[in-house]
Amino acid sequence: MEAVDRQRQLERELLDSMDRKVRSQERMLAMKDATITELELRVTSVEQTSYDGTMLWRITDFQRKRQDAISGRVSSIYSPPFFTSRTGKLHASVIVKN
Repeated sequence: MEAVDRQRQLERELLDSMDRKVRSQERMLAMKDATITELELRVTSVEQTSYDGTMLWRITDFQRKRQDAISGRVSSIYSPPFFTSRTGKLHASVIVKN
């Protein structure tokens, strides 16, 4: 009987250890998702930089970006940067979740 109890205890400890590892991996995955989202935004911003002093900001996939902000994966949405001229001032807009 004692051997069965010992085996059950070992199995419980193993299960608890595996559960902790899964939770740790889930946290790391969530952090990587947030990093990837931020990097995607940066790449998009660089690709859409304007040098003629005008800005037309079309926010693609707004509902997903809004849900990301609500869930905490992303804290803000950045507009593509634009310059007033080739050698002018740099401007950009930001939408921040309140």
